[in-house]
Amino acid sequence: MIRFLERIESLTFLGATALLARHDAPRLSGRRMRPSAVLPKRTSKSDLNDDELSVLAAATDLYAGRLLNDARALEYLANRGFSRSVVERFRLGYSSGYELRSYLRWRRLPVSAAIRIGLIRKDGREFMRGRITTPEFRGRQPIWMIGRRLDSSIRPAAIERPKYLGLPGPKPFLGSSEATSDKSHVIVVEGPFDLLTLRMWGTAGVALAGTAPSPETLSLLKTFDRVYLALDQDRAGKEATERLCNEFGARAICVGLPPGIKDVAELAPLVDGEHMFRRALLRAVTVAGGSESVAA
Repeated sequence: MIRFLERIESLTFLGATALLARHDAPRLSGRRMRPSAVLPKRTSKSDLNDDELSVLAAATDLYAGRLLNDARALEYLANRGFSRSVVERFRLGYSSGYELRSYLRWRRLPVSAAIRIGLIRKDGREFMRGRITTPEFRGRQPIWMIGRRLDSSIRPAAIERPKYLGLPGPKPFLGSSEATSDKSHVIVVEGPFDLLTLRMWGTAGVALAGTAPSPETLSLLKTFDRVYLALDQDRAGKEATERLCNEFGARAICVGLPPGIKDVAELAPLVDGEHMFRRALLRAVTVAGGSESVAA
């Protein structure tokens, strides 16, 4: 049990034994080992019930602990430009694919709730198996999760799995709770790693998690005075940028990334990546003839 706690909770040996000492010693009969996390009040941003929110928070904890003990996943993120401190700060995780069911039972949480929200498939497999997970928060409560497969996890003989996989159900507007405090402008990117890059630089932004924003997302974007579109530079991203420019008219500013850079996340591992992005913003503002404050 101590080894289990060391791995799942990212604790030292002494930390694990101290945690056990604060609660009843675990037994096979399933006696309570630790209290479930106290949930904040539900918000209108999520239609999950309390059990489902508790399960999602527990999965976030489990995957975050697993990532910090998975050298392969940490190395992948480091190569992408995301340090361990960034990983911990934004609660990234990794699903090994075989721990969630037992972890929920240990936390005395209903596995049925995990099945309802899609964390566990009906056949028992974990939905995020083999993926780096990025939770979306409202306050301190995770309300959704999206996972990116590890490139090295692709087997040539296997059917190609999607790069990103979000939990079933309505997709929230990623980053919106942070970006809406200032209605003067917003930077729009495409994927969760693009948004993570902006956050790492201390810049608020939002991510569409795709190229087809919902009507609710479009309505929210229309509340900003300026919308800086820094989507992927591939065909789908350029087509989405054109559609959004037509949608928002003069308030939209298209940000062209540096040559050879496909998306904002590719700037993360570069020493001058942040500076390159801000120069791209400045060029876009200059071409549009608007204020340069966002690039300052």
